[in-house]
Parts: sequence; structure tokens; C-alpha cells
Amino acid sequence: MIFSQDGLYLVSASRSTVMVTHAGTGEVLAQLRIQGEHPQLALGADGEMVYVAGDRDGVTSWLWRDGEIRILTDITQGVQKLAVTSAGNLLATAGEDRLITLWDIGEEGQRREAQVRIPGAVDALWFTPDNRSVVV
Repeated sequence: MIFSQDGLYLVSASRSTVMVTHAGTGEVLAQLRIQGEHPQLALGADGEMVYVAGDRDGVTSWLWRDGEIRILTDITQGVQKLAVTSAGNLLATAGEDRLITLWDIGEEGQRREAQVRIPGAVDALWFTPDNRSVVV
């Protein structure tokens, strides 16, 4: 589970559902049905875009206020971890193949050319506060 940057919303996931809850009142504001054993979440800078790794083995982006859902194509199967920059312009993914990949977030979700293969499984993935590096 993760909190929005302003602390107003809590986003949580189970195997079948992602929920956005108002942190002050506990009211469930939105729900998304997913298919994933161990979904991982990242939240865009505006607190409205939720990224779900592990949904159907890929990444789903969900604009929870209006219900818009997009399956990010061209993302390799088996994505297990993800992180988004605080600016909300880049997404990093890590999967079963141990590849760290950067994606420009936009209409197409374009993959950047450089990928890095790491020697072991990824337990966690973050961007540094200045958004210049990915920590694995």
C-alpha cells in the first residue's frame, strides 16, 4: 500500500482488487479489478494515476478519478516491481528476466533504449529524490 504525496489517499492492492481510500474518512473512493498474485503499486505525482505491476503479468495504468484504464503495451511479461518519478514522467520496471527498463510515460508508454540486467531478483525499486537514478 502507498499514500499519495499529499497524504489524502491510500492505495492498496490484493490479488483481485486495487482500492483508493480517503485516508481521513476511510471511504473507498474507487476500485479496480485485477488479476495478479502479488501486485505492486506506484502512484503518479498527481495522486490520480495508479500503476499496477503484476496485473496480467504486465503493467496497468489506472486514472482512478475517471476510471480510465490502459494496459501498457510493449512491456515485457513478468513485471514484478515498478517505480515512478516524483515528476511523474518516467516509469521503471523490473521483472522475472531481471531487466530494469525505463519508460517515458505518455500516450504510448515508449520504452527507452537502455536496459540493465542485474545479477539477482529485484526486491524493491525506487527513484532517488532528484529523479536521476534508480535504486534497486
